[in-house]
Amino acid sequence: KDGTHAQDPDSFPGRPALLPVGDRLRMHDGRAALQWPVFYISRFISLTAVSSQQLAELKALAGPGGHIEDPAELAGSLTEWRGLFRGAAPLMLMPDATAAVSAILHYCHEHRIAVVPQGGNTGLVGGAIPHSTPERSEILLSSRRLNRIRNLDAANYSITAEAGCVLATLQAAAADAGRLFPLSLAAEGSCQLGGNLSTNAGGTAVLRFGTTRELVLGLEVVLPDGRVLDSLRSLRKDNTG
Repeated sequence: KDGTHAQDPDSFPGRPALLPVGDRLRMHDGRAALQWPVFYISRFISLTAVSSQQLAELKALAGPGGHIEDPAELAGSLTEWRGLFRGAAPLMLMPDATAAVSAILHYCHEHRIAVVPQGGNTGLVGGAIPHSTPERSEILLSSRRLNRIRNLDAANYSITAEAGCVLATLQAAAADAGRLFPLSLAAEGSCQLGGNLSTNAGGTAVLRFGTTRELVLGLEVVLPDGRVLDSLRSLRKDNTG
């Protein structure tokens, strides 16, 4: 009901606990825990604190210009734009290549360090806001430097872009080639392709063109353990595999 309860699960009176009720989880006082998903999922996963040495190694993996740790610079990335969710993180990593993302996730997987991915931070459910504590560190992984359009094939009506590419940039590139990228929504000037895909965004033209997944021909995905799944294809009918 208020910002304090939405930000800190331990601020609830009594012992914060989850009780199974059918197919839902409820707070110890009977309120639905689904209102605070960010805080409780990680309670069931064994995670560790991050040391200063590990922070230095993560910075090196992100490469030059690939991290932010100054609290003032981090503040905007730790707050949901309405101010309903405010989090904490010791570090934000900004890799600029798939290989760097893979190396970072492999390292965090090996050392049991939590990672919270973030695109344009335009979501309304707090899923991109990390809630790090000294005992359970959470690293913010931003896709803002993964913003290249790798290929635009007007003859095939296809475009290959990275997760951090802003939706409006994709629309403009398609328009310059005499084509239409139909996904359109209110946050298109700041939301990123990776977030559109992960949420299966619909937008204003969803009835005509379908949700985002209907626009996808192939994906390149870095798995949580750092392995890279490469199914980046532009074939409309691909029966292989």
